[in-house]
Amino acid sequence: MNNPGQAEYEFDVQKSIHAQLNAVKESGFPHFAPKSGVCEKCNQNIYEQVKQPKSLFWNHSTDTIVTGIPTVRASRSLIIKCPHCHHDFAPDTFEI
Repeated sequence: MNNPGQAEYEFDVQKSIHAQLNAVKESGFPHFAPKSGVCEKCNQNIYEQVKQPKSLFWNHSTDTIVTGIPTVRASRSLIIKCPHCHHDFAPDTFEI
């Protein structure tokens, strides 16, 4: 049985790269995301799901957060930052 929200959280690098290319083409915005999907700062693929530890200061424990850009988001959004390290792909002079 398929989970209705499963497609929304699909992480597929090749599909996401093509989805982002199509999204920017349709919107007319420039393409900022790395063509390979690999962030130049952290060397992680922005379209891959990465589990990272997150410190919770209020109770001094650690939780796990998941970062990455699912295929659906790549098809609907202009990607300008790395979801893992928050490196900005857009030049400083870019304005929407």
